[in-house]
Amino acid sequence: MSLSGNVLTVTGTNLPTNLIDVRLGDVGCGPVTGTATSVTCTLTNSPTAGTHTTVDVLSAEGVVPVGAVSSITVALSTTSVFPNTELNMYGGDIITITGTGLPQKI
Repeated sequence: MSLSGNVLTVTGTNLPTNLIDVRLGDVGCGPVTGTATSVTCTLTNSPTAGTHTTVDVLSAEGVVPVGAVSSITVALSTTSVFPNTELNMYGGDIITITGTGLPQKI
């Protein structure tokens, strides 16, 4: 499997062509196009930072077993933290962190 931007590609043999859903971690992927050797889709959101070693592929017949795949590492990058001064050292402040690779829900 490989990730280029938000385009996910899974290659293999005897893949089903009647795919319903593909997921990388907690992120859906679609629309899905597939052949017997390749499945391609665009992630609906940016994936969470970390190393992803599995992809879930669902066809009309059920879950497609995916064997050993190369892992995808998604970097965590922050571009800003606000506010970043005069924070209460005992907590209670609400801060906003922006960047890529952040989880969709906290």
